[in-house]
Amino acid sequence: MKKLFKYAYVALVGVMVFALNACTNDYEYDPASKENLGEQVYFSNNLGSKIELPTDGNSFTVNVCRVNTEGELTVPITVTMEDGSIFHPEARTVTFADGQDTAPFVFTFNPEDVVYGDYATIKMQISDETYTTPYGLASYTFEAGKTAWVAMKGKATYREDIVSTWYSLKNPVYQVSIEENIIEQGVYRLVDPYGTALATAMGMTQKQWSSMYDYNGAPYYMEIDASDPNYVYVRGFETGLTMDEASGMISGTSIVDYYLANGYTLETIKSAVPQYFGKLEDGVITMPTGAMLISEENYNNGAWSTANRNGLFAVALPGASIKDYSFDISYLGRFTDVNDNDYATIFMFCGENLTSVRYALVPATEDVESTIEGIIDGSVEYGEEEAGPEVGVSIPYEETNTYNLVVVLYEGSEVVGYDYFELKLKSSKDAAEQYEDIGAGVITLGAADLSPYFFQQAQQEPFGVLMGQTITQEAVISQSTSDPTHYKIEPFYRDGYPLFFTWDSEANTIVVDGVETGFETQAGVISATDVESVVGQSLVGYGLNSCYLPDDNTFRFNLMFSDVNNTYVCETETYEITEQNQAKVLEVKKKIGRKRSGTGRATLNKKGQKIIRKSPFSRGEKFTIQK
Repeated sequence: MKKLFKYAYVALVGVMVFALNACTNDYEYDPASKENLGEQVYFSNNLGSKIELPTDGNSFTVNVCRVNTEGELTVPITVTMEDGSIFHPEARTVTFADGQDTAPFVFTFNPEDVVYGDYATIKMQISDETYTTPYGLASYTFEAGKTAWVAMKGKATYREDIVSTWYSLKNPVYQVSIEENIIEQGVYRLVDPYGTALATAMGMTQKQWSSMYDYNGAPYYMEIDASDPNYVYVRGFETGLTMDEASGMISGTSIVDYYLANGYTLETIKSAVPQYFGKLEDGVITMPTGAMLISEENYNNGAWSTANRNGLFAVALPGASIKDYSFDISYLGRFTDVNDNDYATIFMFCGENLTSVRYALVPATEDVESTIEGIIDGSVEYGEEEAGPEVGVSIPYEETNTYNLVVVLYEGSEVVGYDYFELKLKSSKDAAEQYEDIGAGVITLGAADLSPYFFQQAQQEPFGVLMGQTITQEAVISQSTSDPTHYKIEPFYRDGYPLFFTWDSEANTIVVDGVETGFETQAGVISATDVESVVGQSLVGYGLNSCYLPDDNTFRFNLMFSDVNNTYVCETETYEITEQNQAKVLEVKKKIGRKRSGTGRATLNKKGQKIIRKSPFSRGEKFTIQK
């Protein structure tokens, strides 16, 4: 499991604000002498706040509406614009033809006076209030001009490593619309790169995404200055995306643009820190590792932190393609040879442009950054494999512990990325803990779906429970003979995979630490961990803690189910002790034994497979209680 990288905070500086006070020209017209016939003239609330000038032509039109369509009607209009505006009202009034509910008000302009990217503010007002209606708009304010941005043919391919870095997600690769600036040659912008396109790439619907993405404020843009292909940088931008409600909207920028915003010139930055610039080569824009910044509006006072930690940020212009440096693993379990040596059996899945992978298995207490540097410079002992679609390796380890498998990815001799995965490994040399049966009862699996408490998108569409339905079965509870706080319940989900847990009876706390369920995905085995251990805080106040309920003689387990990469579901299991007579406990145990159908690992049933396909979430996600 990857962990969060939240460090390298950068202090913000003040932002200069320019106050523009423009002179105005008011075109005031006296209304004709006319009785109010109740025509109820108004501006539609569907009119946009910005009008783009036509590519060909010298005029544009704003439609005015009315309710009463009988007879021809002329209505006076007041227009307010900045002094020296290039736009001119064609008439002093707007005239409705008999039977028509709309009438055009025309502005003309000289195309030679248009400056790309400049927009003029215009206000239109129905001059005589006797023509207006309290149920419609009597005025309309908008901007008119010609954008400097034009859509490129085809779409860009975007490999994200800003939010991915922050939230320890896998780097999604997806297509987004892209525009180019016709004034600044070589400047591009992605259109809504964190909108529906990202939702689709993450297997989510727009409805689910709408709880996290500001569709009302869209479109959001990411501008990239590649005017000098050897000195590329990303300009500061808002994503429109809020992954954590308490932290607020996510923004991004590059270190280069951060320096520009703080008063340094581009030439000074090029001379002092050229390593922070990206490149545009063969139609693909890339940024160096750590050269991007991310901020959440309410997190750490909005301070900037390092992004693009994997060095995978890339934008392929239409017609170009991003190299595939993707990497993943599947942990298949422990292998013990005839000499009692233990190995972690791993499958590595490598993108087609990777040529080799270096790896080291180190205790999770060791610093990952130092391990990566040591693998690269050779000061840390590592294994190396030629990259391929599926590469199997057996990595030796000595003792039961939590480890990180740290990998460095290569194309030829160039480092193109790195990653690490948390593995909880057990040694075959551990003395087998002995248990004594103390009771029999009923275990209920999937008693409640807790996903809406922990996953924002699940509030609209809960994920469901692991098996796709609630299952009730008989089970036996046993207590360790060497440590009275250690217990197990079996069967749990699969025969041969008991639910091991630690119960502190005085504090009434239960810990379930990565217990294997016996089910597996492509990424490896699915394990269960109590939610308090995942969140890292007490959830007693929410009633989401795992504990013993004495009134019901029942243990309650609130668990998250994950493989090495993703968390899939969060659910409640209960175990009610119904029998403590040893003879009857033995009868139940024999009965259970007769029903066993094998102890090997298995894939989930079809309902369960459907559940985990729709609900994967990064193991590194910041789990917080959703309001």
